[in-house]
Amino acid sequence: MLYQGLINLAGGLALFLYGLNVMEDSLRELTGGRLNRFLNELTGRKARAVAAGCLITAFLQSSSAVTVMTVGLVDAALMDLNAAAGIIMGANVGTTVTAWLLSLSGIGGREIIPMKLLQPSSLTPFLAIVGVALIIRAKSRSSRLSGSLMMGFSILMTGLDAICRAVEPLACSPVMIKMYDMIRHPCWGFLAGGLLTALLQSSSASMGILLAVSPAGALSYYNVIPVIMGQNAGTCITAILAGTGASGNAKKAALIHLYFNLIGIGTFLLLISMIRWLFAPDYLDRQVSQIGIAAIHSLYNVFTVILLYKRADILINLAEMTVK
Repeated sequence: MLYQGLINLAGGLALFLYGLNVMEDSLRELTGGRLNRFLNELTGRKARAVAAGCLITAFLQSSSAVTVMTVGLVDAALMDLNAAAGIIMGANVGTTVTAWLLSLSGIGGREIIPMKLLQPSSLTPFLAIVGVALIIRAKSRSSRLSGSLMMGFSILMTGLDAICRAVEPLACSPVMIKMYDMIRHPCWGFLAGGLLTALLQSSSASMGILLAVSPAGALSYYNVIPVIMGQNAGTCITAILAGTGASGNAKKAALIHLYFNLIGIGTFLLLISMIRWLFAPDYLDRQVSQIGIAAIHSLYNVFTVILLYKRADILINLAEMTVK
């Protein structure tokens, strides 16, 4: 039973990753080189760069893709580090849309018709039917790519549902109990989130797994905060890999992403620890919901952007001190 559950879990994860990959590839082909040209025009306009990074990441459902594009533009000397810092900040906020989208399956008011229609379980079959019809029947390339995009989302949500179903019978197994016990320790939770995200090269994938296991009821708000912080640290590996072998400025852009998250993580964890120590709020020890996970993810990224928006020069100076 345990092995069958683990196989189902791995199969669900495979579908999730494949669907995510199909979505990203379809969106890149649909937009072509227009995104690069648009990002190139944001040099010297930090506020617009933040907004653009946020919107494009929410659209592409991948902060890694936007960050890698930014590193590439800096490497080609088409963008300065100030604009790159703004786009990276916006990308960190935009990636929270993925968590909110995935957490729709955990909305409580299922009897409310508008909410029920918005849930992925209701949208997935419709999008799959339309997507297949466009792929098979459409004449134009853009229509076929739109169909692939819909199919990618459908496969992604099917994989997430498979992960949730596989986790349910495993919730009381010794393996899952040990995993939950490990995650409850802040250091292990941070490492688990960081390593899984770095391994999968996608914070969206690791966030999907966290959202899938949360209904089992073994994690509190205080437990998942270090895991989410680890996910934000782990996602930096993609930009660092993209900057390897590139110009010095491209390396600096990748390091801006890393320092942005490290400073934000340290400050946010310190703030949470102070609140817990001074006020000991009971809600931090309550069972976390999928909506709660999405809210924490958004709160951290918005908090970090507010903290560092006026201090982007600190990130640039740190990057320049690291890469001579």
